[in-house]
Amino acid sequence: MNRREQRIDASFAIRRSDLWVRLLAVMSLWASLLGSVQGAASADEAIARSIEQQVTALREGRAGGLLGQVAARQTLADFYQQRAFQPAWEAQRASEFLAMVESAATHGLDPQDYHLLALTRFRAQPPGDAAAIAERELLLTDALVRLVHHLRHGKVDPRQLEPDWNFTPARALTVDALSALLSADRIRDELGAYSPQAPLYRRLREALARYREIDRRGGWLPVGAGALLRPGAHDARVAALQTRLLATGDLPAAEQAGTQGVYDATLVAAVKRFQSRHGLEPDGVVGPATLAALNLSAADRVQQIRVNLERVRWVATDLAADHLLVDIAGFVARLYIHGQLAWSSRVVVGRPYRSTPAFRSTLRSLVLNPTWTVPPTILREDIVPSVVRDPLYLAKNDMRVFDGAGKEVDPATVDWKRFLGRGLPYDIVQAPGPTNPLGSIKFMLPNRHAIYLHDTPARGLFRRADRASSSGCIRVETAHALAVALLDDPERWDEQRLRADIATRQTRTLLLKRRTPILLLYRTVDVDDRGTVHFRSDLYGRDAAVAAALTAPVSLPPSM
Repeated sequence: MNRREQRIDASFAIRRSDLWVRLLAVMSLWASLLGSVQGAASADEAIARSIEQQVTALREGRAGGLLGQVAARQTLADFYQQRAFQPAWEAQRASEFLAMVESAATHGLDPQDYHLLALTRFRAQPPGDAAAIAERELLLTDALVRLVHHLRHGKVDPRQLEPDWNFTPARALTVDALSALLSADRIRDELGAYSPQAPLYRRLREALARYREIDRRGGWLPVGAGALLRPGAHDARVAALQTRLLATGDLPAAEQAGTQGVYDATLVAAVKRFQSRHGLEPDGVVGPATLAALNLSAADRVQQIRVNLERVRWVATDLAADHLLVDIAGFVARLYIHGQLAWSSRVVVGRPYRSTPAFRSTLRSLVLNPTWTVPPTILREDIVPSVVRDPLYLAKNDMRVFDGAGKEVDPATVDWKRFLGRGLPYDIVQAPGPTNPLGSIKFMLPNRHAIYLHDTPARGLFRRADRASSSGCIRVETAHALAVALLDDPERWDEQRLRADIATRQTRTLLLKRRTPILLLYRTVDVDDRGTVHFRSDLYGRDAAVAAALTAPVSLPPSM
């Protein structure tokens, strides 16, 4: 073999050797990749097994530790069984959701109700083993179900606080809806759609942010006790009053007031603004009620706003359609048609010991020139004692007595003293007229409380700041305008025609063309469309129970 042939053979040998090296390298790479895939598959299977085991423990009530705090057990079991116990959370989606959990505070909710501490720790130190990954997975999903339910319906079940609650009931989040949330491009947008869309809810959230910022800066110092502070007075407390009113913007920062300790006109105007915002007589006199409102802390006001955000969540579904809203603690009624305010009026509601209940009904008819059948409580507590004092009381008020069969009874034949403090076995009915407490119109709404809306001859009651003066029913200042709006028939009914019919003194029932839902709600904070926050007295002492329930451990409906 010549040298040329030797060189060719050597070259082929080198090439064969190089090919073998490359082939071995490729085979090694494929083996490595196959091992990685098999390892990943094995890891995924381990996570799925851990999720299944932990879901089973939840279903059987055996879960302990962090998983023992899971509230949405049934929903989680159904959700993960449907997806063969595969994980649903990617890192980016989990991070985006945790930001939403942290922002739950802007809704007046507590982020710690959504496993924030544990999930933050998982984010700082990502879990390594399958059991820890499965635990993080279930806590994330439980937090999502909790937050959706709370934004949609509230954390507190109102039926636990108000046994007669009959608003649209809460609906559990379905597995399909949960799947849609977790497959959405942006969970933030999807989750935001579950919170109330009512303008009041947005304005209350803005008010919460403002008062939290005031509280963060230290709030305000109390104004000292003392004699009534009247316009023009010289008083050492004027400086403290000025500082207090500046804190909430009732006294604009640009205005000079209270110089040399004088309670001057500028400061008086600021006090009147404060009084109007707090449901007080805007007389400019700083007395005990005004002083108590001034000295309620910023933290207390934050809590009050949180309570009322929760109340909006309870009824958000019912606020979405046309409705007549009676704000009991705010002494106002408003009619909304197609999302717009169509009518509003001051109202009078029940005294604290004859409180107006919160409930939902539908306005079906109204009665012109109604008679008034005296309710049993008023009979026992008011009418019978009045007749005992003055035997002519019934005649003076155009009232007649009827027995159970509807037969009229001569009042002189009744031993009224016998029924003092007891039930009266008769009905007392007052005829239509100027002294009838129902006035000229009565609005009928079916309910078990015998509550209705009506006109009244006692017009002076509407000029008061505190209008809790009735026996439970709602007296309406502009009842005629409400009747025209509800009749919704401009060709047949306007206010002039209505007054003409009323002038006949004939009792007449009119079916309403517009069947409007009526919502009797109890709110102690309102925010108008200019952003002005109005605080109201907790007339019936209901705020504390809601505030306490907001701090209680999370409890979801059994179906979840």
